Amino acid sequence: MHEGFFLNNYYIDPDFNFNNKTLKIIFLSKGCPGKTCLINRLVEKSYSSQFVPTVGVDFKIMKFEFNHKKYKIAIYDTNGSDRFRNIVFSYLKGVKIAIYLIDLTNMEEAIDKQFIKEIKSKISKETLIYLVGNKIDLVEGKNNEYRDNLISCREQAKLLIENKEINYYFEVSAKNNKGIDILMKYIKWYILRDEKCHINNLYYDSKLGKYMNM
Repeated sequence: MHEGFFLNNYYIDPDFNFNNKTLKIIFLSKGCPGKTCLINRLVEKSYSSQFVPTVGVDFKIMKFEFNHKKYKIAIYDTNGSDRFRNIVFSYLKGVKIAIYLIDLTNMEEAIDKQFIKEIKSKISKETLIYLVGNKIDLVEGKNNEYRDNLISCREQAKLLIENKEINYYFEVSAKNNKGIDILMKYIKWYILRDEKCHINNLYYDSKLGKYMNM
C-alpha cells in the first residue's frame, strides 16, 4: 500500500501579516469529513469523537523549530457547508497549501472535481493542493464494506495528480494517528525548502521533539 502519490513539480484572515517563516494553510471540504479532528491531531496530538461544527472559519497557530530557527504554521479550519462557501474562499488569499479533506467511508462526499476546480480558480500558481482521505482505519481490509470506495479514491487521486489538478494524495486516520507523520512532514517541508531541506531527508526526532535534516 502506498501512503501517497506525488509529483516533483513544486509548483488569512486575508490581511494577517505573515512573514517568510510563517506558512499559511487551509483545510477545505464538502460536508464533515473530520477537518477539526485532523487539525487537533496535527496541532495538539489529541483526538475527540465529540462533533462540534466549525462556524464559518476557525484559526490555530502551530510552532516548530528546525536548525535552530523558529517557524509558525497558521492553520485555517473551515465549515464544509455550501452556505459558507464564499466566506471560506475569501480566506484562500496567501494560502500556500490547500488541504482538501474527504471521508473515505462516504461515497456521496468523495472526490468532487468541480470543487477542486473552484479551489484552483482562487489560489495562486505557487499554492499546492493536498488531497487527504480521512478515516483510513475504517476502510482497510479485503472484505471491508468501503473497499470499493477506497480503490476508487486512489484511482481518481492518481489521475488528478497526473493531470496536475492536485499535487499530493494522502490517507490518514485522525482517530488512530495513522499517516499523520507523513502528512505533517509534507506540510513542514514547504516552509523548509529555503533551508535546502529535501523532503526525504526530513525526519522527526522524538527525543528532541523537533524535525531534523539528515
